[in-house]
Amino acid sequence: NLLSGSLLNSTMKLERLSTFEMGSNLLTGRVDWASPSPSLLLIDFGYNDLTGAFGSPQLHNLRYLMSLDLSHNNFHGSFNQSLLISSMKAFSNAFTGPLAQPGNSSITIDLHSNQLSGSLPVVSSDMQSMVLSDNMFDGLIHPHFTNSCVVFDVSRNHVNGSIPSVMAQSLE
Repeated sequence: NLLSGSLLNSTMKLERLSTFEMGSNLLTGRVDWASPSPSLLLIDFGYNDLTGAFGSPQLHNLRYLMSLDLSHNNFHGSFNQSLLISSMKAFSNAFTGPLAQPGNSSITIDLHSNQLSGSLPVVSSDMQSMVLSDNMFDGLIHPHFTNSCVVFDVSRNHVNGSIPSVMAQSLE
């Protein structure tokens, strides 16, 4: 599509809104995360030119949210909220600071090409894909790495140490 302009703050607050897909458009402006509809299952704002700091305490009220796509925008600030969602894509933004431990229900996380730093999060037993490349993470890969993870990309960071034994065994 070629939808342009800014999102109306009231749109996210529509009481019965469950799917909000506005990806791959020409949308601009700030997103107001103040009080999104608690019935949202999916938010897709990927591939636009949206700005603003991500998050607010009200995001924890989105107990049904399963998928969040903020990729290829200009969101900034810290990404230190642990959301219990199955799919989160927020790559190619300007997020900074440490990353909160993903919730146990997170299956796919793609936060590559930001400015995230600090220690790598622990990969939960349900995690299938964690892409954190092109950030500024440092330290070690957690020794209790789970073998359920199919994609684990921490390339182009400052990670050091040895490969956990469970990962080494799966490479054999």
